[in-house]
Parts: sequence; C-alpha cells; structure tokens
Amino acid sequence: MARGFVWAVYVTDAGAPYALLVDAERVLDAERGWSTDGVNGLPPFPRGWRPREAVGFDDSGRTQTCRVATTSADLWSGTVIDFVFEATDGTLQVARVTELRGEQLRPTPPAGP
Repeated sequence: MARGFVWAVYVTDAGAPYALLVDAERVLDAERGWSTDGVNGLPPFPRGWRPREAVGFDDSGRTQTCRVATTSADLWSGTVIDFVFEATDGTLQVARVTELRGEQLRPTPPAGP
C-alpha cells in the first residue's frame, strides 16, 4: 500500500488543470477521476480555493467527504454512489454519497505592476 501524498491533476469546472496533493492510496480510486499523468509543470491549486467534493454518510452515520478530480469522474456524475475512506483505526470504510459540493474558486488577483 502506498502511503503519503502525491501530486495529481485537478481540473476546474472551466477546464483549467492544476496540481493538487492527494492521498497516495485514494489517487488510485478510479471513480474519483485522479491522474498523475502530466502533473509536472502544472501550477499548484491555489490556497484559499476549495476543490469539489462528494459528501456522504458512513455506516455509523458520520459525515465523510472526498475530493473529486473532474466533473467527468464517475463519483461526480452519479455513476458511482459510494466512496471508500480510511477510518481513524486504519480500516477502509464505505460512505454513501448524499451531496455534491461544487468548487469554490476566488478570483486571482492581478499580477504586480
């Protein structure tokens, strides 16, 4: 099992690609739409911006969230309605999607004078 974080490609709703740090194990979950191909050279996802995410409940009723890389990802389109997450005890659990939260991008300030 891979541990830590890796840079992966996040694509905004407008189609702009950015590099975003993603849990190395979750980047392998195809339904989230992550890719590490072409991430080198991309600008990092700006601080203060919030990527889109799926929200769901686990079997104990706790709210869980996961980031979704693209609007074409199966988790975002509704083709897949569950996602896996790692619980605090290290076990893998499943959450059922109840809500999709869109990205929140702040305007980028103009470059210096």
